[in-house]
Amino acid sequence: MRIIRKEEYRKTSWSGGCTTEIYLYPEDGDYGKRQFDYRISSATIETEESVFTVLPGIARVILPLDNTMVLFHGEAKIVLSPYEPYGFDGGMRTKSRGINRDFNLMMNHGKTGSVGVLIIDGETSIIEEAENTLYFYDKGTVPLGVGGMILDPGDSILIEKPERIEWVNHSPEQVILLKAVMEVLSIEQQDE
Repeated sequence: MRIIRKEEYRKTSWSGGCTTEIYLYPEDGDYGKRQFDYRISSATIETEESVFTVLPGIARVILPLDNTMVLFHGEAKIVLSPYEPYGFDGGMRTKSRGINRDFNLMMNHGKTGSVGVLIIDGETSIIEEAENTLYFYDKGTVPLGVGGMILDPGDSILIEKPERIEWVNHSPEQVILLKAVMEVLSIEQQDE
């Protein structure tokens, strides 16, 4: 288990806003050259209409965060509520309508994965079993306890080996974490 601080993320511009790359696996991969198995990112959509980068061979799962998101694949129209995941072929020409933020999981080389939401309401703790999972602290203003460490708003934590983790919120504030579950992250796990 390790924390990835928001200062470690890579930020780049795209035609519709800004993308923050939270995690790339393998870590020495290269998104620009499409040399990766997984890419987890969050993007801002700052124009009313935008066109997504066409990514042949890459499966995507997108999760709108702040507002309803409307996607178009040709004539097909998909309306997504905040925190509603949607998987699609990154090779399809995709347009979006509406200003928003989103959370993305991209999977290359036939890899699989999923995204979800963990909501911690007020002063409580939640125990989860996790493996090959990245949690991104999306909404909240208070530090959050996890596995004896402190996760600050905007930071992420990567769980590679199977672990039982306890999330502790010492505040009455609601905290929202986004999670991306990836198929396999290490060669050692593939050999088992």
